[in-house]
Amino acid sequence: MRISKIMKIGSNYALFSLIVVMIGLAPTNSLAQDKKIGFGLQGLGAVTWLKPDVSEIEGKGARVGYGFGLMFDFRFGDNYSLTSGFNMVYGGGKISFQDSVQFEHDKRTGDNIDTVPGGSTITYKLGYIEIPITLLLKTNEIGYITYFGQFGLSSQIRIKAKGDAINVGAEQINNGDFKNEVLPVNFGLLIGGGIEYSLGGNTALIIGLLYNWGFMGILPKPKAKVSMNSIALRVGVMF
Repeated sequence: MRISKIMKIGSNYALFSLIVVMIGLAPTNSLAQDKKIGFGLQGLGAVTWLKPDVSEIEGKGARVGYGFGLMFDFRFGDNYSLTSGFNMVYGGGKISFQDSVQFEHDKRTGDNIDTVPGGSTITYKLGYIEIPITLLLKTNEIGYITYFGQFGLSSQIRIKAKGDAINVGAEQINNGDFKNEVLPVNFGLLIGGGIEYSLGGNTALIIGLLYNWGFMGILPKPKAKVSMNSIALRVGVMF
């Protein structure tokens, strides 16, 4: 699949996600009074890693990631809702290619191509705009606490792609521009759970864990599929 086609798919999905969000943000007075829509802010601390699907590429470790953004909760009943948001997320990971590999990138002298010897550790430092859509199921309130589980999809648009290559001698890359080495869009499956702690009225503290399983490779062909996964701690306030 060509990058242009992937970008078109990602753009269409992002547009659909934004339409869903905008529809929810234009409620009637009765919906607003019944609190059918919730709005909140959240921060995320994450561990992110890259997972190759071939033996010629080896995972070399995780990176600490983080994120922040907005939450929207479209409530269809007392115990279930459709959730979305708009987040800035940062992460990446480390991998090693068994054979030498060429990296084409900008903001460098010469022909803008580095040949990285096999066995070198490549660190990817990535940033995305994320628009998730998940179905959230929750219990009735027990004391001040409501328990919830959620699952759905995440669409991500790349806004940053930097990288390092160590143990490569004279060709070492420090914070190189990897925008030509990382696809512009990424998709993942989200699953998680947590608690809502009532702070009074319609305000609640949200604490949860969220696993993002990337089912699309982030590297362009002819490189093999390498997906990005993460486990994130979410802390937010919903109004």
